[in-house]
Parts: sequence; structure tokens; C-alpha cells
Amino acid sequence: MSKGIHKILKIVLKALLVLLFCFILLKQTLFRHDFDILFFEFTDRWQSSSLYWLWGCLILMPINWALEAIKWRLLMMSSTQISWTRTFQSIMSGIAMASVTPARIGEYAGKVLFVESKDRWLSVSASFVSSLAQLYCIWILGWVGTLYLINVKGNMPTWFSWTFVGLGLMVLFLIGFLFFNANIIGDYARRIIQHSKLREILGRFRPVLNFENGLLLKLIAWAMLRVLVYSLQFAMLLKFFGVDLSWISMFSVIWAVYLFQSGLPLPPIMGLVARGEIAIFLFNLFGANALSVAAATFGIWMINLILPALIGLIIILANRWKI
Repeated sequence: MSKGIHKILKIVLKALLVLLFCFILLKQTLFRHDFDILFFEFTDRWQSSSLYWLWGCLILMPINWALEAIKWRLLMMSSTQISWTRTFQSIMSGIAMASVTPARIGEYAGKVLFVESKDRWLSVSASFVSSLAQLYCIWILGWVGTLYLINVKGNMPTWFSWTFVGLGLMVLFLIGFLFFNANIIGDYARRIIQHSKLREILGRFRPVLNFENGLLLKLIAWAMLRVLVYSLQFAMLLKFFGVDLSWISMFSVIWAVYLFQSGLPLPPIMGLVARGEIAIFLFNLFGANALSVAAATFGIWMINLILPALIGLIIILANRWKI
């Protein structure tokens, strides 16, 4: 492919990314049917609420994404060298691409823009395993939170609670076993896949099978810390918007919201709506104001996704990367 075509293709891709980002941002702000109400709620709380909850949430945002950078770089450094500058660029561009694609699939493409060609499959593998670790931690805490809700607000018989405990532990143990023994899945896939092209593609993901268990344990620890950080951010925003619940109730609902949302691979626009509806439903069990919950959900989306995605978009537009 000639340099001229390469240049045109990059311009088109960048323009498309900007248009998609602007569309999603406008769709969820100025064109949102309840944006005026949410904006009024924010201005009202700005004057009457404790601002340190909001500032605390904002301060934790770079920590949240720094933990994601540590996770991804931890896996990358197992096989190659990558600077913190490249790590930052990859993480931010991944956020930008994830913000405009269903189920955050664009995150993989965004991260490979700033790694060497020889490390692109390693980047995809590292992103995949990092996301699995994050999801596993969400499932663990989500299971704990849901168990709390069942016992406090579910009015369920004792046998149901114990069944939920047993099945949850079994599923989490099985997922954890497979996570730390991915080679079993790889060996089985190689035995049943006969097509040479598919076997070649499978071979490109071999780095997934070669991460040592000690490395994966560190990954789980960082992932768990990150879930706790952005759960605390959500809780701080809920406090800012006047949701007055005990910390244990608040975190339990937050973890349950993340658990239920994790099973919905929706595009960014519908993802925010779905999270908001789930959060409103679950917090309503404790009598929380629906408008306050909706405002907090919208706020955490703006702080943890849109602001970093804007930084990532600027990085993508300002840098030259190879297709």
C-alpha cells in the first residue's frame, strides 16, 4: 500500500473516531432527554453539598487508570520492554477507542497503535488477560454484594441463600482454576481445531498461555485494587448527590450493579442507560432518590470514561502511528 493511501486512510480513521466520539458525547449530554434535570441537580449540589466528595472522585480518576496501566504493562514486560510513555499512550488511546465501540472491543485496537509491530499480538493478549482479571474481580465482589442484598432485602428463604453461596463459590472457583490454567483450554482447542488457518490464529495468542501463575496473582491483586478504587469513586459521587446509605450497603449495591452490567455487551450509549437503570432499581431497595442515583451514574461516566477518552483522542490525533 502506497504512502499516499496510508495517509488518506489514517485521516479517514481519525475523522471517523472524532465524529463517533462527538456523537456519543452529544447524545448523552445536550441531546439527553433529562440532561437539564441532571445539570440542575449538579448545580444545586455544587452549592449545597460537600465538594470534597466530588474532588475526591476526580483525584482518584488518574489513580484508577494508572492501575490499569500497571496491569497491562505488567503483562507486556513479561516478554518485551515498553516505556511508561508508550504505556500511557496505549492506555489512553485504548480508552478513546473503547468509548465508541460495543463491549469496549476497540480498546484492543487502540492499545496496539503505540506498540512495536512485533508486540501487537502480545498487546492483544495482555489486554485480553487484563480484562479477564478485572472481570473476575468484579464477579467476586459482585457475588459478595448480591449475597448481601439477598439477605438484607431479598426476603428469601435460608436454603436459597445457602444455594446462592454454594453455586457462587463453585462458579468462581472454576473460573479461577481455568484462569490460572489457561493451557488446558489451549491444548483442548489445538486438539479439536484442524483448520490450519485457525490453528495459526490460535498460535498467535500463545502468550496468553505462557503467563506465569505468580504474575497472574499480581495481576489479580492490581485488578482488585482498581475495582475498589472506582467503586469508591462511585460511592463518593453518590454521597455528593445526597445518597445517604451505610458504606456496606452502598458498596454492596455498587458491586451488584457492576456484576449485572458486566453481562451486557452493549454499545456505549446503551451501556450508560443500562447501568443507570440497574443502579436506580437496586438503590431503590434502600429508598435512595432516583434522580441522585442517575446523576451519580452519569457523573462517573463523564469522569472515568469521557475525560480520559478525550485525552486519548488528543493523543491519537497528535501522534503518528503505523497501520
